[in-house]
Amino acid sequence: METARTETRPPQTTRAAGMFRALAHRNYRLFWTGAFLSNVGTWMQTVAQSLLVFQLTRSGTWLGADSFMATVP
Repeated sequence: METARTETRPPQTTRAAGMFRALAHRNYRLFWTGAFLSNVGTWMQTVAQSLLVFQLTRSGTWLGADSFMATVP
C-alpha cells in the first residue's frame, strides 16, 4: 500500500520580499528615510558650495582647493 505524500508549502505573505524586506520594519524605514534625506542635503550643499566658489573666484584652482578641503576630516 502506498502512502500519499503531501507537500507543505510556507504560507504566502504580503510582506515585501527580497532586498526590501527590511523596509517592513517601521524603525528601519524611519532610519533609512532620515539617512537618505541627510545625504540629499549633503550633496546639495556640496554642489551649491562649489558653484559659489567658482562664481566668486572664476578659478579652477580655488574650486579644486575647496573640493579638496571638503574631503579632509
